[in-house]
Amino acid sequence: MFGFYTYYVSVWFLHGQRAYTYKTRDASININTVVLVPVGNGGEVKPAIVSGVHTEPPTEIPKERIKFVVGKAGAEDCALFKDIDMRVPLDISTKALKVNGKIVSVLTTHEERVAMRRQYGNNPKVKIIEKYPEPKADPKQNKNKNKSKKTDDLSWIDKIEEFDAFMDDK
Repeated sequence: MFGFYTYYVSVWFLHGQRAYTYKTRDASININTVVLVPVGNGGEVKPAIVSGVHTEPPTEIPKERIKFVVGKAGAEDCALFKDIDMRVPLDISTKALKVNGKIVSVLTTHEERVAMRRQYGNNPKVKIIEKYPEPKADPKQNKNKNKSKKTDDLSWIDKIEEFDAFMDDK
């Protein structure tokens, strides 16, 4: 058995309630690969989507009872799972901080999100999500940008006088 390594894959059936374990020697099978697997004692072959790939068998199932994956599914079976993504979602829009002994969740900055995309973006097991938009830039940090504006812009006075005249008409 030189050159062959056995992988243990967790799979979910289309309307399944739990994951099932199968083994394979196909190293190209990854998370989100749709495979064909034998089901039950009759060995009926059904499509399932891979949710995990492991090098060690699960301890609760004897290795000899784990069935082999038949192969990768064709386009028709893959279409059944087209909107399903089995990768672990990672929300990069928030982070947890410990403040006064309590854990609080705060929004991440643009720079922190860029760093997390760089760190996790190429991980095939992770799906990067952002539940919350990036916070607006802090006006205090933009002092240098505001210096380029004219400081003699007094149009706000006209608006106040206009509002005052409106209020006096009543």
